[in-house]
This record gives sequence, C-alpha cells and structure tokens, in this order.
Amino acid sequence: NYTLPKRTSIKEKISCSIKKIQKNLRSSHSIHNEKTLKIFLEVCFHVLKENFPIITFICGVNLLCLLFLFLSFQEIRLEFLWILFPAFSYLVLLMSIILHETTHLILYRKITHHNHGYLSIKTLSMSIVREKVLDRKSNILITFSGAFFVFFLGVLLYFLSDNLWIRIPAFIFMFHIINLLPFFGDGHTIITELLNSND
Repeated sequence: NYTLPKRTSIKEKISCSIKKIQKNLRSSHSIHNEKTLKIFLEVCFHVLKENFPIITFICGVNLLCLLFLFLSFQEIRLEFLWILFPAFSYLVLLMSIILHETTHLILYRKITHHNHGYLSIKTLSMSIVREKVLDRKSNILITFSGAFFVFFLGVLLYFLSDNLWIRIPAFIFMFHIINLLPFFGDGHTIITELLNSND
C-alpha cells in the first residue's frame, strides 16, 4: 500500500497520482464505520480521493468547453449542456462502482458480524478484499449482491423517467449485470464456488 506523508505539497501529490496511474499501483483503505450510510460515505470519500486527478481533468476540460461556447454565443443554450456529458457519465460510472462494492462490504459484514474487509483501489478498478473465509453459499450471495443491487437500481431509474439524463445513469447501472458473466470477476468467483462444491 503506497501512501504519502501527511505534510506533502500539492506538486508532490499530483506527481504521486500520475505515477500511481502509470505504474498501475493499488492502494488499500480500511473502512472503519459500521453503519450502512457511514460505510457508503467512507467508500465514496476514498474512491473520489483516489480518482480526484482524473475527475478534475475531465470536469475541467468540460467546463472550459462550456465557457468557450458561452463566450462565443454570449448566452447559455440548453444544447450546450451536452458538453458536460463525459464528466457526468464518468461520475455516474464511479457512483455505480461505489454502490456495487459497498453492497459487497455491507452484506459481508452482516454475515460475518465483524468489521472485516477493506477497500482496494486501482483507478477505475476497485474491490472489497475479504479477510474472513466463508462458506460457499455466503460467498455466492455476497458476490451476487453487488451487481444485482446496482442492476435493480438501474431498472428503477429507467422506469422513473424517460428523461435522457435519468436514462443514461439507468443504463450504466443496469450494465453492471454483466459482472455476473463467467469471464468477469464476480461471475468467475460464483462459477468457481459452484465447481468447487462438494455438495
């Protein structure tokens, strides 16, 4: 786990973030809270902190484009808002991953009745590392829960409104169901648990 000293300049923090992306390094974060909302907020904090350079770059470029259009036309038009689409999509994608992994962690802790599990982050890839070995059924349930919960939220959003700014997050959320296919992490874990079963 690569961490910086508390007293670090902004220049050093930016340099460290770039090196972490270049070298594809992972960072691990203990989640100390026990209540559901606080666990979610703590996961949010760590994920947004790790992705801050990318978020700043994408949002900065989008806002500069919007400013350029405003200065060119001397007014804000509704169609200009599509300039913000990349930043909006990236933030929605991050939120869907946060919800996915938080669901894994909350259910894992409810089953184990302990404050186990920590968050491992590598740019857009993140996972909950489980420290306690569980039985096959519990492992399958925990693994299945993340993708299914986010997919279910996506379905709710889809039927909530036909507005495109609602439908886009809905499709991103529903897309999480592919994680249950055998060649993705969650799906592979479920298949492995089923194949290794002695029942």
